[in-house]
Amino acid sequence: MEDKDRYITTINKRIDECHELLEIQASILTDEYMKGMYNGMELILAVIEDREPVYVSKILRNSKQNLNNSQQK
Repeated sequence: MEDKDRYITTINKRIDECHELLEIQASILTDEYMKGMYNGMELILAVIEDREPVYVSKILRNSKQNLNNSQQK
């Protein structure tokens, strides 16, 4: 059982590290290549985590909406 627990802990740590890398990638969406890199990383994580991916277009759309909402106040 120890080996299984250690394996699960290692997998969870690696997934956390992948999320950190995705956050870094999100901070440098300077061109289409970087956006594609983000989308690919997000797709892989979404498959692993059994969820729908949140692609960069949705992130940028939401950030523009938030900016517009804050400017209207």
